[in-house]
Amino acid sequence: MDRWTDKWAFEQNREAPQMSTTTKTTVPVGVKGYLDNVIGNSKDHKFHMTVNGKDILLTPVKFHEEQKLGAGKSAMAVDMKGVVGKVYEIDFVTSGGVVTEGKIRKINGKAL
Repeated sequence: MDRWTDKWAFEQNREAPQMSTTTKTTVPVGVKGYLDNVIGNSKDHKFHMTVNGKDILLTPVKFHEEQKLGAGKSAMAVDMKGVVGKVYEIDFVTSGGVVTEGKIRKINGKAL
């Protein structure tokens, strides 16, 4: 586990997210596991999102409470800071623990 994961788990007074295993493949569970996997495999250790054709480099700073949507789906907002200082609130939707969607909902606290 990386320093960021340990720090987040400590700040949230929770254990770090669990991973599910299937036939020699480790699959991240939930939004936190998804972001840890993507950021950990990125050369610059940032989450990349394309906005208006531009690559935005992001770092998670706050995880909001998970919202149950029903039918095995849930959503979680994550505040992520860009390298130029803007804060993006991104809503991630999961189905069965797997991230299926991510949309920017706010930039610097202003709804889009």
